Amino acid sequence: MLRKLVMPSILFGLFCSALVFAPTASAAWPASAAASAPAATDAPATAPTTAPLAGLAQSRSCPAPAPGHAACLAEVLQGTARPLLASDMMPSGYGPSDLQNAYSLPSATAGAGRTVAVVAAFDLPSAESDLAAYRAKFGLPPCTSANGCFRKVDQRGGQMYPVADAGWGQEIALDLDMVSATCPGCSLLLVEADSTDLRDLGTGVNTAVSLGAQYVSNSYGGPSSSYDSSYDEAYFKHPGTVITAAAGDSGFGIAYPAASSYVTAVGGTSLARSSAARGWSESVWRGTGSGCASNDQKPSWQADTGCSARTVTDVSAVADPATGVAVYDSTPANGSSGWLVMGGTSAAAPIIAGSYALAGPPAAGSNPAAYPYSHSANLNDVTSGSNGSCGTSYLCTAAAGYDAPTGLGTPNGVQAFSAGSADGVSRLAGPDRYATSAAIAATSPAGPAVAYVASGVQYADALSGAAAAGRNSSPVLLVDPDSIPAVIADQLARLQPQSIVVLGGTAAVSGQVQSQLAAYTLGTVTRFAGSDRYATSAQVSAASFPAQTPVAYIASGTAFPDALSGAAAAAGTANGPVLLVAGTSIPAAVSAELARLQPGRIVVLGGTAAVSSDVQQQLAGYTAGAVTRLAGSDRYATSAAVSAVFPAGVNVAYIASGQSFPDALSGAPVAGESGAPILLVPGDQATSSVLDELGRLQPQHIVILGGTGAVSADLEATLRSYLQ
Repeated sequence: MLRKLVMPSILFGLFCSALVFAPTASAAWPASAAASAPAATDAPATAPTTAPLAGLAQSRSCPAPAPGHAACLAEVLQGTARPLLASDMMPSGYGPSDLQNAYSLPSATAGAGRTVAVVAAFDLPSAESDLAAYRAKFGLPPCTSANGCFRKVDQRGGQMYPVADAGWGQEIALDLDMVSATCPGCSLLLVEADSTDLRDLGTGVNTAVSLGAQYVSNSYGGPSSSYDSSYDEAYFKHPGTVITAAAGDSGFGIAYPAASSYVTAVGGTSLARSSAARGWSESVWRGTGSGCASNDQKPSWQADTGCSARTVTDVSAVADPATGVAVYDSTPANGSSGWLVMGGTSAAAPIIAGSYALAGPPAAGSNPAAYPYSHSANLNDVTSGSNGSCGTSYLCTAAAGYDAPTGLGTPNGVQAFSAGSADGVSRLAGPDRYATSAAIAATSPAGPAVAYVASGVQYADALSGAAAAGRNSSPVLLVDPDSIPAVIADQLARLQPQSIVVLGGTAAVSGQVQSQLAAYTLGTVTRFAGSDRYATSAQVSAASFPAQTPVAYIASGTAFPDALSGAAAAAGTANGPVLLVAGTSIPAAVSAELARLQPGRIVVLGGTAAVSSDVQQQLAGYTAGAVTRLAGSDRYATSAAVSAVFPAGVNVAYIASGQSFPDALSGAPVAGESGAPILLVPGDQATSSVLDELGRLQPQHIVILGGTGAVSADLEATLRSYLQ
């Protein structure tokens, strides 16, 4: 068992006192300053969000901590608190549409299936209901424990919640609202630590990761010390996981864990509307932390020369309470409750965590803090303002390019937070179909509810499973019929799925392999298999989709490419199954499943040579809605037709070979979870229909599934010209 680490209490207490007491003029504005601007007023829903509220006093949400503890970094703009507003009134402060516009975030099309964790101290009993009020006010989809979107646990992952604390409650409300504002499609995990002890908070981070969160936001700070490396190893070193940390609210100076090289250190800005082309302007918020963390080694991806150690920060977002964000917290704290205007780098850290989630899964084994350094052109460079005085100017004053108070800048889209290459085109590939399947599975977080296992030789049984896997945010891993390849075994060991489902009969995946799979899960290993591929597709659908599903996709059981393209659409935009039919008839098992599903509508994938007109007419008997067809002149044009259901401006588009199917089979669930299409190409070139569709989509990122033998290097070069 890891022993608790003892930190120098005097240093800790002094630092945190500076962190939470009224700062000097060179740091944040004094909390006792008299309000020189009128109190914020509520505005009709049709009016734009209120302008920055300069001049109002600010106060810290959390008191000075005891020695050895951390402080939350939230601030409240005084005089802005309002009760729950009437439906036609909007609160003061920036709302989701403002932040999404200011930072060009693809919030409407990305983030589904991803979990962002918020780690904080103490309990906010009203966290879920307050979150519901915020999301309802701004028209965001519900995120509740009932629908599986919201979960609250203690630092051990249970429900023995700590004592309530109203100040930290404001922090929790701010964090949850900011993740919701930036990534409304993300699921939320709230981990409440027993106390403000960094060891408890760090245990909360470990729990968040163990529960499957790939994005963890931390809006608190303590002093950087010689113990940083020990804390790094114990709590914050999670390769392949995004850990964001607020840089502090007392101006120039270092806070931990923002000083860690294993986290993305997030600074703060003042954000205001502008007549410039962007429509917004930003400058350094004078309260943001920054500096040279002498106790922490400089990471390889930082190249600034004025600090031989870790430089804080990496990136930034709005934090100035005077240009603050709208937050709802019904629990009174420091005389304020209801709708509040808040700030602090506590606001910036979850905004950046949400931006990472929009960008897609981090690469296995990587340090996501390094990503922005390969994509600095995809950030808004902040070039004015200061947070204090220092000997090396860029450590406390904004400059063109990198500076410590704002790092490389603020989000301009989410490419800067992507694991992809700097030019936006990347590959998920290995030397064979199994290694490629493992590389794709590596983008999934550990601990999925289920992992699907399919044959890498016989694909038909797995076609319907790809849609089900995408719906469940689960990977599909390919195995040899009689053995588990070593690269797949390694991924299963990392994933530790709660259960495993084998797709297809024993001719596809042997009983011996099914028995071996039991070693990789504490749950069950079950098999979905019917008498043929059609019955198997019906069985997969029955186990994965409820009756009265919005849509069902129908594809040929012999023309695989159409089903693969459709699986991404089924999982990503429609939440419906893919069922296989014979070209000229509907098999009995599929007919029975359609009768059970009673889908709202039916979509046929592929032309009449794949699924006949007679079958399309017969399908009308299973739905009260329309029966439509998505088809092109060939498999590539059909993939473009299926892709057309996705909106323009998607964050990512996936490219796979239309001649070798295993890569697309493993990739379809990931594409669906990402809200992204799969487009098929011949291998060494793209057809005009696919290129036209890429021109319409204008993706920010393109992911190629498979090596250069599947999709050539020349075609990869061509694809770069279709990025947004």
